[in-house]
Amino acid sequence: MKKIALDKFIILFGLFIIGSIIGFAHENIFTMLKGQIILRQGLIYGPFIPVYGVGLLLFYSVYSHINLDKYSKAAELTIIFVIGFIMGGFTEYICSYLQEVIMGTKSWDYSNVRFNLHGRTSLFHATSWGVMSVLFYELVLPVLKKTKKRRIRLQGADRRPPPAAAGRGGGKGAPRHFHVYHRGRPSPRYRGDPKRRRRLHPRGTPLRAGADAASERLLG
Repeated sequence: MKKIALDKFIILFGLFIIGSIIGFAHENIFTMLKGQIILRQGLIYGPFIPVYGVGLLLFYSVYSHINLDKYSKAAELTIIFVIGFIMGGFTEYICSYLQEVIMGTKSWDYSNVRFNLHGRTSLFHATSWGVMSVLFYELVLPVLKKTKKRRIRLQGADRRPPPAAAGRGGGKGAPRHFHVYHRGRPSPRYRGDPKRRRRLHPRGTPLRAGADAASERLLG
């Protein structure tokens, strides 16, 4: 149980770090395209913008638990885009508000961008969140699901009991068991094959009764 919890924490922490780095690159690429050389910096020191890490965690938490197989591909991607559009814009707004209330600082201000909402998010940035959610759903999420299935399969293999020791009724090197059926001749015991048992006992003679009859003939 502790190992499963640790694996989940590693995945979530890794997604947070990757999302923060992608957000840093995304913000600074647009800043450079505007002709500005100063790199944008988030709350965390280094090439990280935490709001993108939080957004990636939300994408993973939501998209890994929804099933859109009944929809066409176009409808599926449209739903994913709308969810990412709303969820990303909401996350950006809440993170900006909490940072301003708790720490008294602002990491971004979109007041000069058209169709902004209190300078905390905008139509352009919410659309960017929607596009990133589609890319995550199509490119990243399938890889994470395959990795999760492989990990579960390996954990299941680790929980399997070890093979029986040689000479104790199973495993490689175990001795073959013999019994005497109703004609008195020895034959291997085929426990899991009813057809072979019927062939060994064509008259349906019980194993114990056949052995007792053979013993009486030998002793008599």
